[in-house]
Amino acid sequence: MKEEIKLAFSYSAFRVGFILLILALLLSGISLYSVPKSYLERGTLYQNETKEFYVPYSSYSIDNVSLIFHSDNAQIEYYSAVNGTINVSGTQELTFKFLPKLYVVSGNANYTLKVEGKRYPLLSLSYISFVAMISGIVLVLLGYSKFLGEAVRRHKK
Repeated sequence: MKEEIKLAFSYSAFRVGFILLILALLLSGISLYSVPKSYLERGTLYQNETKEFYVPYSSYSIDNVSLIFHSDNAQIEYYSAVNGTINVSGTQELTFKFLPKLYVVSGNANYTLKVEGKRYPLLSLSYISFVAMISGIVLVLLGYSKFLGEAVRRHKK
C-alpha cells in the first residue's frame, strides 16, 4: 500500500493537485475567521415617516437586532420576519433577527437601534479556496488516471 501511494505521488499532476486540495482546505478554514462587531444608531421618527435600516459593513452576519422606542404616544408598524404594530407610551424594546422596516402611523418617537453580529474580514479567501479546490480535483484525477494507466501497462507485461 505504501509503495502505491509513493508511486501515485511520483506523478507531478497528482502531487500538485493534492497540495492544492490541502491549500483549499486551509484557506476555507481561514476565511471563516470572524470578529464580533456591533452597530448603534439613534434618531427620531416622525408621523408618516418610513425608515429602513442597513448596516454599513461588508461581510456582516447579524445575530441580534434590538430596537428601543421612547415616546409619549406613537403607533409604529414594523416589517421584518414577523410583521406587527406597536403602541409606544414610554419606553419599549423589540428584538428581531433581521433588520426591520418601520412606518410611523401616528405620533413621534425616538429610537435606538443596536445590532450585534459578526464580521468576516477574510471572507474573500473563500473564492481563492474554491478555485484551488476545483483545480486540485482536476489535477488529482489526471494524475490518478495516469497512475492507473501505467499500472495496467505494468500488469500486462
